[in-house]
Amino acid sequence: ERELGTSLNWERIGEKLYIGVPNVSYSNLNEVNDRQRVTEYLADMTARMIRVLKPRLEAATRAAP
Repeated sequence: ERELGTSLNWERIGEKLYIGVPNVSYSNLNEVNDRQRVTEYLADMTARMIRVLKPRLEAATRAAP
């Protein structure tokens, strides 16, 4: 979370773990400005999560028997 620059929402359901970013507020996704802002936010959060989690996941798969 420190490396991402934001806190995450963690939820475990059975054996699955779900990680979510904080919600971004909007009024109407049919409005170009709202849709663009939400899309940019989600793209940024996705890129951050890939940058932070990818090396850890790759290391974990290399270490797995």
